[in-house]
Amino acid sequence: MIVRCRFLLVFLFATSVFASERPVVVGSKKFTESYVLGEIAKRNLTDAGNFAEHRQGMGGTIILWEALRSGQIDIYPEYTGTITQEILKRSDRPTLEQIAGELAKFGIGITRPLGFNNTYALVMTRSEAQKERVRTISDLRSHWQFTFGLTHEFMDRQDGWRPLAQFYGLNPRSVIGIDHALGYDALAGGQIDVKDAYSTDAKIAEYDLTVIEDDRNFFPRYDAVFLYRLSL
Repeated sequence: MIVRCRFLLVFLFATSVFASERPVVVGSKKFTESYVLGEIAKRNLTDAGNFAEHRQGMGGTIILWEALRSGQIDIYPEYTGTITQEILKRSDRPTLEQIAGELAKFGIGITRPLGFNNTYALVMTRSEAQKERVRTISDLRSHWQFTFGLTHEFMDRQDGWRPLAQFYGLNPRSVIGIDHALGYDALAGGQIDVKDAYSTDAKIAEYDLTVIEDDRNFFPRYDAVFLYRLSL
């Protein structure tokens, strides 16, 4: 049920697992890390002697999950926190074995974690965070004047904006939906003050942003894994 992976992004099944006349179809979401993980999976499958193709940037979590369940794709990279909250609709923090057991009911398997936790985070420009003395998410309660620019998926997630705002008691002046990539330019240009991000995103360093500490541990772990169809 749980397939072992090499440490840090190496995804390699035995060639016989995917012996098939059709290619193994790898899916990925619409952000850079997902593209990279999808491409790594494709290359490892190809190196193992399988035909494989990578369908990049198919959409968000539910689109990829339904594509996997329906057989449109065979494998895609996902994160444990997203699986728990968005796919299994659980509010607790189950073990990997418990997650695997739930997924198996849908005919889906899960690999061991790839070795990194790409959690959700809120970010600001470093200069603005220092000026306003914002270090933790709790600090944001006293900054009602801020404009938050959040991705549409984050605004709708069970582990996203609404539960986060309620948990921390946040009530900013303005919350707007914005594309993930465009949000970084909006931060740099001062159109927004805070945005959601993935904690391993290279753009955090590129734009000299600071990750606001989740001081009350709202976000679960988002360990990177691959989901795949057990029928392969």
